[in-house]
Amino acid sequence: MVRTVCCNLIGFAGQVLEQQVPEWREHPCAALGGSGPQAVVIGCNAAAADLGVRAGMRYTKVLEFAPQVHAAPVSETELHRQQERVAGALYALSDEVLRKPDEPGVLWVNVTGFALLYESVEAFVEQIRLQINKLGFRVRITAGCTRFGSYLAAVSDTAGASVVFRSVAEEQCGIAELPLAVAVAAQRPRERLARLGIKTFGALLRLPRSELRSRLGSEVEMICRMARGECDLPAEKIVPPAPRVETRYPEYPVRSSEQLLGEARELLDRQLQRLRRGECISSLKLYLQLDDGHEVCERVAPAHPVGSSRILLRLLRLRLEARTLERPAHMLRLEVTASPVPVGQKQLFAELPPERDLQRIEGVLAVLRAQLGEHAVCYLEPAAHHLPERRVRLRYGRSARARDSEPESSMKTSACGQIVRRAFVHPRLLSRGTSPPGVLSGPYLLSYDWWQSPARRLYYYCHPDDAADWGREAGSLFDRLGGREQRPPLRRPELALWVYYDLDSKCWMLQGVA
Repeated sequence: MVRTVCCNLIGFAGQVLEQQVPEWREHPCAALGGSGPQAVVIGCNAAAADLGVRAGMRYTKVLEFAPQVHAAPVSETELHRQQERVAGALYALSDEVLRKPDEPGVLWVNVTGFALLYESVEAFVEQIRLQINKLGFRVRITAGCTRFGSYLAAVSDTAGASVVFRSVAEEQCGIAELPLAVAVAAQRPRERLARLGIKTFGALLRLPRSELRSRLGSEVEMICRMARGECDLPAEKIVPPAPRVETRYPEYPVRSSEQLLGEARELLDRQLQRLRRGECISSLKLYLQLDDGHEVCERVAPAHPVGSSRILLRLLRLRLEARTLERPAHMLRLEVTASPVPVGQKQLFAELPPERDLQRIEGVLAVLRAQLGEHAVCYLEPAAHHLPERRVRLRYGRSARARDSEPESSMKTSACGQIVRRAFVHPRLLSRGTSPPGVLSGPYLLSYDWWQSPARRLYYYCHPDDAADWGREAGSLFDRLGGREQRPPLRRPELALWVYYDLDSKCWMLQGVA
């Protein structure tokens, strides 16, 4: 009758923080949802929980009664990444893994149809615990018939490390003595229930159903319906990137790297033709089945997901040339992992190329990893520590920028390379209707005074055709504005006007000198 297993990674954010800062494992520490003293605690370890630290507290409140607690922010991206790691390990045991959308660290594993694979439900639960412990996480596991019942027992502190409910009746009896605080989040319904003397789910289920919504609210009514089995907790399915497999049996056993590369090229071309729109290959594994029954595996991963075979074959060639096969291979199996690549936003302004080609650098590092191994390249990762020599640590593998498929935003210099050297607080009229004499570079869309009186302006750099005329006109203009002692060296050929066209008044205005 057991249909689902709930895995509660106890203090998930706190455990993620312990993995980021291993030296804090022996000290009370709390994970924050942001930076600053007003940040909210989203998780803590057991040592901090013993001091009274709870999720939802402000960090300033924690410092009042527990100043020895270490704290650091943990991003939602890191929580999601660690949750995906755990889900990937659980997919080795089941074909369906669900997560609670509003609570990271709570996962459900579907166990329907696995009764013949394990001696008992306890053996399956112990196997799940072993897989999660290998990743460095502590977990409380409950096997039950519904997601709601297994969730209540998994998040309750009164339950043991492992609980098994073999029937619906046993599950309802098990959750009847659990406190309501684990499910009722709103403060007002909890206060109303406390005044009525209702502290457990058993006492709540004995209330008349007709008065629940009007007296205690819709949240309490929904909790009662889930406890009775009329509905269940919402959950989202985690879909891992499934590897795509292609197998080939050569006509004759092959041993040389050139022959293996030719066979792998045909398999890779087939996989590239099956890619969906917007997908690229992030990694591939080549399995070689030898004559003596042994299997050899080679894995390569480019710096960024690619959609062509040139880079992948280059990395694969380095791996195959570095290996000497004792026996010829009679079977090749290629597993390809594809990932969607987001489309970057179009450039709004002309930009100079960056000083360093980061994609080319990541490509060189990928070649080194393919030739010397995954641990041949390490990178520096910022660490939350006050000592300067411990603010960074070495990580092996691929950097965070290479793992993330989304392009990073950066501030770059405009194509004209001009810098505004003098800007006027009150712009001056330059001309009406007709554009200023010279070559215009732009336009550059700037938001000026948008919070009270938005102005529609198109900014340009104006490069005059005649340097002499430019010097006389601009010089006389600056004489009228501020006197001869404030006149800049206007006859320098690299100087230009910083002007804008007002779309409302249909005139050209002088804003400064570049």
